[in-house]
Amino acid sequence: MHKLITCSLLSIGLLFSAHAQGAIGKAGPPIGNIPTGDQPLWLTTESPRFPRIDYFSRRSDGANPEQADEQAKDKIFQLLNPTGDVPADAIAPLADLQILDRWHDTASNTYWSYAGLPQQSAADYLREQVQQLDDRTEAAVQLSQKAGDLLQQIGAAYRAHTLQQRRAVFQDALKTVDLTGRGTEPRWTLESLDETLQSLVSRATVSPSSDSDSPHGDTLKRVLTAAFKAANLTQSDNGDYVIHTSLTVAEERQQNNWILARGTLKLGLLDSSNLDLRGEKEWQIDIMGLTANAAIRRVLEKAEFLLKKEMRSTIIAFGAAIPEPEPAPVAAAETSAVVESSATIESSTAPVDKPAAKPSTPARATKTVDEGPAATAIPLEQGGPITAEPL
Repeated sequence: MHKLITCSLLSIGLLFSAHAQGAIGKAGPPIGNIPTGDQPLWLTTESPRFPRIDYFSRRSDGANPEQADEQAKDKIFQLLNPTGDVPADAIAPLADLQILDRWHDTASNTYWSYAGLPQQSAADYLREQVQQLDDRTEAAVQLSQKAGDLLQQIGAAYRAHTLQQRRAVFQDALKTVDLTGRGTEPRWTLESLDETLQSLVSRATVSPSSDSDSPHGDTLKRVLTAAFKAANLTQSDNGDYVIHTSLTVAEERQQNNWILARGTLKLGLLDSSNLDLRGEKEWQIDIMGLTANAAIRRVLEKAEFLLKKEMRSTIIAFGAAIPEPEPAPVAAAETSAVVESSATIESSTAPVDKPAAKPSTPARATKTVDEGPAATAIPLEQGGPITAEPL
């Protein structure tokens, strides 16, 4: 079974640290007369002064009290911000974060700080984040089952999976804070959501299309058939969607008589019923060769490699780029159903070989593949969602 490859909504980047956020929480006690005697209990175990049932706490050392304070607070901030994309002022419990105690280890001249906030408020905050993600997942699951447009169903199924990936990160944090250590058990598994997504993608029937007057048109049409097979897509003369590809290649002579072939490979997904453009992706392929024919041949080989490898993930990306529907306003009891959006992705440019029907703005991305004189065919990273939704 094809594995869902994500962008990385959850290929987590740099955390918003307390350094980037500025001072967080309450001001600590005045720095002065820091205890230097016996090591405090909180340095190695739970302190009766600050029991875990009342406080969620973290400790840290530093070269000076200010550094120790900041690092201890930052540990709590990072736990309440496990995905690294929430500003400190949006995390309500941080308003009560404070330095509970300090200690100076005179033997090593190291300062220790003990930061904490009310345990219940930290657990409640994380539990609320988990519930919000579950609510959005439920709406996405319903849409993936009921939307009249298959591409929108695919996008909703992808969104459900990525929301639950994010939820899993918050659940891990909640289990750390929750006194029971259990958090909130998930209603869906990532495996079942991925199976739903892959099943929806496999339901799509597609028809190949390329520029008939292009010198590479026939080759691309043959490559598309192979790419459909590799992506486990059903090819049909009357498919749900038309997948159109085009390839243009320009040649430039370089030093030492090498030829640089610059290829632009484009893929567009169109509704077969009205030829509306639903998504578009572009790759730039730069490859060197000793002769023009050799360089162009390598461009075609790379184009084939890309289409076979990225066909399925590209279709998922087009679905993922469809905006998440807004929750339905509750005007009356009988109008409390979720409004399903059938918004299409519109393009600012017309597709290559179709009459411009409606103006459209497709999901669009460009990727460059560069191979120098000594280069061989290199694996390319899997293409992720073109416009990943802000989660």
